[in-house]
Amino acid sequence: VSDNSFGNIGNIYRDLGQKDKAISFYNKSVEEALKIKDWYVLAWVYEDINKLYLNAGDTSNAYQNFVKFHQYNDSVVIREKNKGLTDARVRYEADTHRKEVELLSWRLKNNRLLNFGFAGLLVLIVLIAILIIRASRINAGRRLSEMNRKISEMRQANLRQQMNPHFIFNTLNSIQYYMYQHDKLATNNYLTKFSNLIRKVLENSQHTSISLQDELDALNLYLELESLRFRDKFDYNLVIDEEIDPVLFRVPPMLIQPYVENSINHGLLPLGYKGIVTISLSLVKKNLVCIVEDNGIGRQAAIDRSKRREDGHNSLGTLITNSRLDLVNSLYGTDLKTIYTDLKNEKGEAVGTRVEIQIPIMA
Repeated sequence: VSDNSFGNIGNIYRDLGQKDKAISFYNKSVEEALKIKDWYVLAWVYEDINKLYLNAGDTSNAYQNFVKFHQYNDSVVIREKNKGLTDARVRYEADTHRKEVELLSWRLKNNRLLNFGFAGLLVLIVLIAILIIRASRINAGRRLSEMNRKISEMRQANLRQQMNPHFIFNTLNSIQYYMYQHDKLATNNYLTKFSNLIRKVLENSQHTSISLQDELDALNLYLELESLRFRDKFDYNLVIDEEIDPVLFRVPPMLIQPYVENSINHGLLPLGYKGIVTISLSLVKKNLVCIVEDNGIGRQAAIDRSKRREDGHNSLGTLITNSRLDLVNSLYGTDLKTIYTDLKNEKGEAVGTRVEIQIPIMA
């Protein structure tokens, strides 16, 4: 029989007016309730015992049971409050957990969207990069083709200028002059040099770069022919720095000769006395520097003379060579240039011209 049942039996005997039996069963109920710590049963049993003693006029026992009633009743109230707090805490924690799960789920969903967006953006960037690289390669290929075309055009133009009909005509006249003089040795020597020069120029014009030695060989042949053709009009010097290996270094072909030709024809030939042209080569940093210096009439006098004669022929060679240098700069990312210096004496009179040509060393 449970503690609650003993209490109910005690109430039955109380209602029947059998006080002693009621007290006995109340006590059994209290005993069982204490074993299982059932504060609720203890509270109402002690309350009923209190009422029983009050009705019997036993205030002393009634007071003692009333005190116990309040003691266990307060325990019940506290337990109920604690249970309510516990339930509230459980509900709060459950609600908090639910909200955290919802927030985490929302974040995961947003993260997935962000990941998808980032992946899409990454793919787009890669595609754009591929398109840019492809376009750059196409443009680079087009620029290279255009530069190669310009190089070919400049090479042919320079070849035509270097072997121009005027020069060939004058050379043949010189050969004819020697033949009329019955100077077979001079004629043969001149003709040999002339044929060698033509062959050298034609060979060099077929290459993007040639050895410096080949360039100097062609220049020497040209100077020898011009010095033979214009006897007692000029001398020439060719000075090469010891650091320069003409066989090892490679340069663009036919860069120096047009400047030398311009110096002879415009600067030295108009002189009333014998002139001199000096061609010197030195190594500055990673470039060759060629200086063509003469003691001629100077650039301004040469320009005035050309205007009077209405002959701009010889300036074409240097113009083409400058264009070739610009093309080499574009092709190799260099900053090479030609520097002109007018030489003057103490009185400010022109005593010649110096041309500094910066020549790239090519692999």
